[in-house]
This record gives sequence, C-alpha cells and structure tokens, in this order.
Amino acid sequence: MEPIRFAHISDTHLRTQAPGDAMADMFDRLPDPDTALAGLLDTLAQQDVDFVIATGDLVHEGVADDYRRMRALVEEHLPRTPFIVCLGNHDHKDAFFEGYLDSAPQPSYHAVHGIDGLRVLVIDSACGGGESGAFSEAELDWLEAMLATPAPRGTLLAYHHPVSWDGEHVAMKAPQRFLDLVGSGDVIAILNGHTHMNDVRHLAGIPQITADSTAFGSAMGTTTFDFTNRAGYASCALDETGLCVRMVPLFPVPDIIGSIPWDAMLKILNT
Repeated sequence: MEPIRFAHISDTHLRTQAPGDAMADMFDRLPDPDTALAGLLDTLAQQDVDFVIATGDLVHEGVADDYRRMRALVEEHLPRTPFIVCLGNHDHKDAFFEGYLDSAPQPSYHAVHGIDGLRVLVIDSACGGGESGAFSEAELDWLEAMLATPAPRGTLLAYHHPVSWDGEHVAMKAPQRFLDLVGSGDVIAILNGHTHMNDVRHLAGIPQITADSTAFGSAMGTTTFDFTNRAGYASCALDETGLCVRMVPLFPVPDIIGSIPWDAMLKILNT
C-alpha cells in the first residue's frame, strides 16, 4: 500500500482592504498573505503531494473577488493537485459559493473526497455560534450518513474550529451526538485550524491536529492577545503504520508585531 502524502494548511486570510477592519493595522505589518500562499503552493507542487487541505478562513473579509483570487492562485501554482477546502468564521458563504465555486449559495458547505482509498469528509463548523463556531443538525445528519459506510483506508474529518482546546473563547462546544459519531466511525484524524497556533491533542480518542496559519501567528499573553509573524503548515503522510504529522514553519523566528488588550480582543471576536 503506497503512502498518501498531503499538506494541511489553514487560515490563509487572503484579503482586500475593508473600511472599518479592526485588524487592518496588524495586517499592514504582516507578510502579504497572497505571496505567502503562492510560495507555499509552489513548494508543495515541487514535493508532489497527493492533495492539500485548507481548513477554513480562506479569506479575511469574505469578499467574492478574494475567493476568485484564491482559486486563481491554486490553479496557477498547484494546478495538478487536488485542493480541498473548509469554511471558517471569516468565510462568508454566499461569497464563497459565488467566487470560489461559481454556483448558487447554500446554507452550509460540506463535501466528500476520495484519495486512493482514503476518504476526506469536510463539514461546516461555521453554522452559527459566532467566533467559536457550531454544527447544525443538518451537518450532523450528513456526517452520520457518510460514516455509516467505512472507507478502505479510513476517514479524515476536516472542519475549522477545534473542539478540544484551552479556553472557552476559542474552543467549539460540540454536542454529544458529534462526539459519538466521531468515536464510533472510521475517523483516523480530525484536521482544523482557527487558533493560528499548531497543536495536537485528542477528541473522543481521535487525534485532533490543528495547523498554524499561513498568514500570521498568535500568542496568548497574560493581559494581551499577541499577533506574531509566525506562520506554517502541517506536512502529513499516511501509511500502514498510521498517520505521521510534521509541523513546518514558514517564518521560523516569530516576532510579536502587535498586541491588543484581552478585553478589546474579546469585543473583536464577538462582533
């Protein structure tokens, strides 16, 4: 059985300057997210990975033209590799369906992909719930139907918001039904993003792998939420021994480029 090699990227945050963006000053001091993504896609094309998955916050303001630009970047820099996407809290669904898929809008986005016997299930964790996200009953119905039949090499489950995390402001409160589905199916790993810091822990006994952002990093100080220039992705391989994950930095030496008091950051997160 040949190994399956893939890259897990997240929080690309492609953006068009928007009036009133509370984070505009931070973005002005960060590396250009389009350039960072294009460079990473070039690297992944040279590595000849089997697929790439991006776990949400594809663009920052949810503008349709940003989704078109992202699709164009993928088509230019990674033309022969399947590129799988999830939606995050910064992704506006109508704009995504219009700009990225060129289709009529839907209330949520889920998808199934097959790669050499491995199944990738994408579900939408941005169905309400504000910054921390939430699953709709319709999403859980779809997931239950998919998991009723196992895949030859198991299932990767991908969505944006982590469930197992430190702090109630970031972690998604998933219902017991979801935990039961994950724990009883053929899910071998859960992939997500949202936090802008890499992490591996377990949810219902399944590894939950959270990737860095390709745009910027975060650090939680005692009194501030810090933005850094750290960025990266997860390089993954699945073989007969299981799933191997290696976190790869894009900007190896993180510098804090700005800080926001926690009370102000919570207001931003909840608007």
